[in-house]
Amino acid sequence: MKKSTAQIIVIAVIALIILNVTLIGLMWGNKKEHNPKERRPIEEINDFIIKEIGFNKQQAEAFVLLSQKHHQAQRANQNEFKRIKDQLNSLMLKGEQSEVDSLISQFAEVATTRETELFRFFREVLLICDDEQKQRLQHVFFQATGPPEYAKMPFDEKPKGQRLPR
Repeated sequence: MKKSTAQIIVIAVIALIILNVTLIGLMWGNKKEHNPKERRPIEEINDFIIKEIGFNKQQAEAFVLLSQKHHQAQRANQNEFKRIKDQLNSLMLKGEQSEVDSLISQFAEVATTRETELFRFFREVLLICDDEQKQRLQHVFFQATGPPEYAKMPFDEKPKGQRLPR
């Protein structure tokens, strides 16, 4: 091998090492940025909703009670959801299908309970709102969830627009 060929190979290897170290450093730095955000306290969320919707004192008190009840129910559902999911994950290695099917059924029941509780909560919140507040709640809800353009809430009497193409 010629001396110039060896020098080119050495330079290429050094350049690849530098490139790899740089990429690993970038990946490491990027990984640290993806930490999950801290959850906001429920009181802060309640205060925001009360302010945005414009509840009076009596409505705000009723809303806080509904929110606390909802939060406790959802926390219990989340704990049950996690317990079943952990059991399901441990059974996957064993391969006992009858137990897996039973846990999947329980899992589905808890998921249904969670969604039913969420629907109940919003239905009860709507009951304490006047018509203008219902519109504000719709706006806040859609800001949080990202509505489809054709969405219509049950209390919205405006006609639907055309659906977006899929």
